[in-house]
Amino acid sequence: MASLRKSIERFSAPLLMSLNRLPKFLVPILVAVLLVVGLYQKNALGLVCISLVALFIIWLSYLAWPVLEARAKVVRLVMIGLLLFGAYANFVG
Repeated sequence: MASLRKSIERFSAPLLMSLNRLPKFLVPILVAVLLVVGLYQKNALGLVCISLVALFIIWLSYLAWPVLEARAKVVRLVMIGLLLFGAYANFVG
């Protein structure tokens, strides 16, 4: 399992460096736009947008997991659960 984590960390390092070089306001704005579009579109586009936000949060949470406190882990799990539920409910309902 440790080798899987190392592989993901090695793969993620250049992506994280690229994200770090972007203007600081760009990533949160992009996430917010994807979330708003996902919530207002009651079709496959909405599902894709919310799913992209969820995958981004899951990826960052996975990388940060070993150093997070228990409360932060719970918050991230709840947030991911809400995003996935929102994607499902938005697409189905």
